[in-house]
Amino acid sequence: MASLIFGGGANEVGASHKVYVFDDGTVFAIDCGLRPTGFDSDISCLFDGKLNGSQDSKNQLDPSSIEAFPTCQTSPDMDIVPLVDFLLLTHGHFDHVGAVIYLVKKNPRIIIYATAPTREFCKFHWFTTIDLAERKKLEPPYSPADVELALSRMMIIAPSVGVAVNPVKVNDNLSFIPISAGHTLGAVSCFLVYKNEAVGFDTGDISFADTRTVQAAPRLKWNDGLRFMVVDSTRIGETNPPRKKTEAECIETVRNAFAEGKFIRFLTYAIGRSQEAYELAREACPDAPIFIDGAAREISEVFLQNNAMSSDAAKHFVGDKKERFQIINGIKPNIVIAPSAMRFGGCARLYAEEGISRSNHLFISLGYLDPHSPEYSFFESEKGSVFKFGPDAIPRFCDAERLNLTGHCDGNNVLETKDRMKPEMTILNHGDNAKMEKFIAEHPGEGFVKSENGKELKLF
Repeated sequence: MASLIFGGGANEVGASHKVYVFDDGTVFAIDCGLRPTGFDSDISCLFDGKLNGSQDSKNQLDPSSIEAFPTCQTSPDMDIVPLVDFLLLTHGHFDHVGAVIYLVKKNPRIIIYATAPTREFCKFHWFTTIDLAERKKLEPPYSPADVELALSRMMIIAPSVGVAVNPVKVNDNLSFIPISAGHTLGAVSCFLVYKNEAVGFDTGDISFADTRTVQAAPRLKWNDGLRFMVVDSTRIGETNPPRKKTEAECIETVRNAFAEGKFIRFLTYAIGRSQEAYELAREACPDAPIFIDGAAREISEVFLQNNAMSSDAAKHFVGDKKERFQIINGIKPNIVIAPSAMRFGGCARLYAEEGISRSNHLFISLGYLDPHSPEYSFFESEKGSVFKFGPDAIPRFCDAERLNLTGHCDGNNVLETKDRMKPEMTILNHGDNAKMEKFIAEHPGEGFVKSENGKELKLF
């Protein structure tokens, strides 16, 4: 017998942490991330603001008039079981690995499985968290020694594109087969094998579309059927547009904007989307000055080491603050890729503060934006909206485009994967609660089950 309980990331996107408990006492967890909501940001949209002055002016704003973003507990519930023996990290995004240090402190003998790229992304996230706290003169949430302990508990695994490989042995009863998931570099899904039976498949975050940096997840079949499947439901109620069509739209948008003399700013994720943005910008405008800034530089090094992006990318890294200000204040149009974590974070804030009030600027988002995030408000706003950046109010006169280069499967992919895997039960997770309920209602009697944080599910 086995059961599954979620400490986070069940009927939500964020704080992913699921725990499989087997009848021999084995406790096997997958992911341990943080929620992106809350945002702790001094940036927001003043929807009822009054514009004064020229397009490039900054106006003082009454902070009491700003609509606050909701806050929440950022960590998953790590007390859903007394002890975790093993942890698989499906990929290196913060909502899947951001809370691992806390889990290791609670379970210092834990064994962690991760691909080599995921280990590098974890290392970057965890040390960056310490650095950011120290820069803000705050007490870091953990120490460098805590990070080194977590890294020392890691065993490197290699994903496969098929199942004809030796499983990773966890103990005498449990093993798993890591499968490339196509979500980002190093991402994996896994088959769970218990007492010599392949009992389940956990997709993690999965994509069946090739990107400019990673290949799609393989469309595997399991003719004997499975006891259960746990499936990525981020886009369960949606249909993904053909990725090549969206890429072509992005290339055309960038090419046309640059030809019109616009300064182009990609605000996106450090892992995956920044590297895709570079490849698309490079194709759109091969002769344009393209710059990779902020955390995208360190993350792109990992992609370069894995031959997952064009080998000339390092030549486009912004060297220092002086060069950054030269780029911002330059006369000739340029293209910048700046990771922003949905909140105009890091150096992206400088590009935003100097650019959103200028009509010769175009800002582009390539992926998911949390509805509570500052960037969601920005990209959904109209020209003439006013945005608070600290004590300053900045009117928006720039262009802004959202393009859906998703790294997740859609509802049709879920149905097709279920047909290939033939599970007795298909558990929806990592998705919006209402959308998952609607999907299940549209497919009655087909074995779909909605996961909920804190609720135990009997698997077999």
